Amino acid sequence: MYSIFLLTKADQLQSLSSIKSRLISRFDPELLGNWSLDHFLFRSVEQDENKPQRFQHILRLGHRPGEAFVAVNQARDKGDASSTKDHVITIPSNQLSSFTTLLRDRFVSLWTPRVSLRVTSGQAYRAGEFVVRIGELRQTGGQQPLRGVVCSIETKVASTSGGQEPNQDHEVHDVEKTVLLETWKRIGEDGAKEVFDAYATDEKCEAGFDEARLWCSILQLRA
Repeated sequence: MYSIFLLTKADQLQSLSSIKSRLISRFDPELLGNWSLDHFLFRSVEQDENKPQRFQHILRLGHRPGEAFVAVNQARDKGDASSTKDHVITIPSNQLSSFTTLLRDRFVSLWTPRVSLRVTSGQAYRAGEFVVRIGELRQTGGQQPLRGVVCSIETKVASTSGGQEPNQDHEVHDVEKTVLLETWKRIGEDGAKEVFDAYATDEKCEAGFDEARLWCSILQLRA
């Protein structure tokens, strides 16, 4: 199970130290180390203005150091409730820079660069059954303006609702959502702009793809 909480209001941008303090005082967590994230976003150049635009994401997660994710969201008309997952592949993390440069220099007629984001001052903690990752979300380049504070909460504990395996749509039951939300309430701030509740991911099948989709969906809102 995986959730991401994003704070973007002006009076919330300096809340990282407060969140860390509450996490440490209320959970006495184990510090796992520094944590980072890089996200590059490209928007499709569509000749037909009636055709929905697509976005291509390039994502590197510090806790998955060997790979980077490339995700292309499928064009959907407004109101389309399709549950079809967006396409995601992985590339070696050491190819992230060259792949991004290739898109910018050679495919500019197809993809327009948007805002790039990076997590700074990030740290990861283990608090019992949870892994909490927090950091400041900054725009890259220039003076690196602060765009938000992000916190992800992950737990490998299976749902207590009947002890069943996650269904094929990786839906998270209400009891699982409650656990994640209650954890955030103990350490976080009121008024998180968005809360995304992840599907229960089977690592053997997904290898982080669902997690990558989740990050891309929330980071696209800040681009």
